[in-house]
Amino acid sequence: MRRLRRLLVTAIAAASVGALLTEPAIADPPAVPPSTAVAGVGDDTTDGVMNALAHAYDPTDKQWVDWNAFPPNGSWDLTTKAGSPAIGRPDGEATNVLLTNQTFVDTAGKTRDVVEYTRSSYGRSGESPANVSFVAFARDAATWAASAITNAPATLTPSP
Repeated sequence: MRRLRRLLVTAIAAASVGALLTEPAIADPPAVPPSTAVAGVGDDTTDGVMNALAHAYDPTDKQWVDWNAFPPNGSWDLTTKAGSPAIGRPDGEATNVLLTNQTFVDTAGKTRDVVEYTRSSYGRSGESPANVSFVAFARDAATWAASAITNAPATLTPSP
């Protein structure tokens, strides 16, 4: 009995310490932000880092918000800002880029963007709108190494 009690107390203490040291998960904003917020949506490649950057810059979720690629609550529809139309959560690259051209008129009569940026894991293509900029972010830094005694080639040439 005494051993069981000691084991139980140890388990509770360990769980308490773990809970205190764990940072909260960053997900969709808890409420619809104001129409003046900078809002972003897109694919899940850089979802976590953009959520963390937005939350670190603005923990109140009123100036910069970043919406997850996949719904944490099961709802595929989202309203990026107060007054903006509900949109389907973007699940593809082309959908993301096209969202940057959608606007709405807020309660003050000002035209606002539904989203200011989208996360995408591809670059500009012939189908990309001319008025959309692509900025490289979180690019891969892939490299390789080979043993001095190997059948591997001494150099690699990128394929076209």
